[in-house]
Amino acid sequence: MPNKIIKVIPYFGKWPEWFELYIESCRHNPDIHWLFYTDCGEPVNQCLNVSYVHISFDEYKRLVSDRLAITFNPSSPYKLCDLKPALGCI
Repeated sequence: MPNKIIKVIPYFGKWPEWFELYIESCRHNPDIHWLFYTDCGEPVNQCLNVSYVHISFDEYKRLVSDRLAITFNPSSPYKLCDLKPALGCI
Protein backbone atom coordinates (compact mmCIF):
# COMPACT_ATOMS: atom_id res chain seq x y z
CA MET A 1 0.00 0.00 0.00
CA PRO A 2 1.46 3.39 -0.96
CA ASN A 3 2.01 6.09 1.62
CA LYS A 4 -0.70 8.70 1.88
CA ILE A 5 -0.40 12.36 2.69
CA ILE A 6 -3.07 14.22 4.59
CA LYS A 7 -2.90 17.91 5.38
CA VAL A 8 -4.93 18.70 8.52
CA ILE A 9 -6.02 22.34 8.72
CA PRO A 10 -8.08 23.79 11.57
CA TYR A 11 -9.64 27.02 10.30
CA PHE A 12 -12.31 29.09 12.04
CA GLY A 13 -14.03 32.32 11.15
CA LYS A 14 -14.55 33.21 7.50
CA TRP A 15 -12.83 31.73 4.45
CA PRO A 16 -10.46 34.18 2.75
CA GLU A 17 -11.68 35.57 -0.57
CA TRP A 18 -9.14 33.42 -2.46
CA PHE A 19 -10.27 30.14 -0.87
CA GLU A 20 -12.12 28.89 -3.98
CA LEU A 21 -8.82 29.16 -5.88
CA TYR A 22 -7.03 27.31 -3.09
CA ILE A 23 -9.51 24.43 -3.46
CA GLU A 24 -8.84 24.42 -7.19
CA SER A 25 -5.14 24.01 -6.49
CA CYS A 26 -5.97 21.06 -4.20
CA ARG A 27 -7.84 19.42 -7.07
CA HIS A 28 -4.60 19.38 -9.08
CA ASN A 29 -2.79 17.46 -6.30
CA PRO A 30 -4.84 14.24 -6.12
CA ASP A 31 -2.19 12.35 -4.10
CA ILE A 32 -2.75 14.70 -1.15
CA HIS A 33 -5.91 14.86 0.96
CA TRP A 34 -6.89 18.05 2.79
CA LEU A 35 -8.99 17.80 5.96
CA PHE A 36 -10.42 21.03 7.35
CA TYR A 37 -11.78 21.31 10.89
CA THR A 38 -13.94 24.39 10.53
CA ASP A 39 -17.03 26.37 11.39
CA CYS A 40 -17.09 27.86 7.89
CA GLY A 41 -19.57 26.63 5.32
CA GLU A 42 -18.35 24.45 2.49
CA PRO A 43 -17.20 26.38 -0.57
CA VAL A 44 -18.97 26.16 -3.90
CA ASN A 45 -15.86 24.64 -5.47
CA GLN A 46 -15.75 21.02 -4.29
CA CYS A 47 -13.22 18.29 -5.01
CA LEU A 48 -12.83 14.69 -3.88
CA ASN A 49 -9.54 15.12 -2.03
CA VAL A 50 -10.79 17.89 0.29
CA SER A 51 -13.12 17.15 3.19
CA TYR A 52 -14.55 19.08 6.11
CA VAL A 53 -15.31 18.32 9.74
CA HIS A 54 -17.91 20.86 10.80
CA ILE A 55 -17.13 21.84 14.36
CA SER A 56 -17.32 25.03 16.41
CA PHE A 57 -14.19 26.65 17.80
CA ASP A 58 -15.34 25.77 21.34
CA GLU A 59 -15.89 22.13 20.34
CA TYR A 60 -12.45 22.04 18.73
CA LYS A 61 -10.83 23.42 21.89
CA ARG A 62 -12.52 20.64 23.89
CA LEU A 63 -11.33 18.06 21.36
CA VAL A 64 -7.75 19.34 21.65
CA SER A 65 -7.94 19.36 25.44
CA ASP A 66 -9.26 15.78 25.51
CA ARG A 67 -6.86 14.33 22.94
CA LEU A 68 -3.75 15.98 24.35
CA ALA A 69 -4.77 15.80 28.03
CA ILE A 70 -4.13 19.51 28.45
CA THR A 71 -6.19 22.62 29.05
CA PHE A 72 -6.44 24.40 25.71
CA ASN A 73 -8.67 27.45 25.86
CA PRO A 74 -7.34 30.33 23.76
CA SER A 75 -9.65 33.27 23.11
CA SER A 76 -8.72 33.40 19.42
CA PRO A 77 -8.18 30.79 16.68
CA TYR A 78 -4.84 32.50 16.00
CA LYS A 79 -3.23 30.31 18.69
CA LEU A 80 -4.05 27.15 16.69
CA CYS A 81 -0.68 27.54 14.99
CA ASP A 82 0.92 26.43 18.29
CA LEU A 83 -0.71 23.00 17.82
CA LYS A 84 0.84 22.12 14.45
CA PRO A 85 3.27 19.54 15.87
CA ALA A 86 0.36 17.75 17.56
CA LEU A 87 -2.22 17.73 14.74
CA GLY A 88 -1.67 14.03 14.09
CA CYS A 89 -2.65 13.23 17.67
CA ILE A 90 -5.67 15.52 17.61
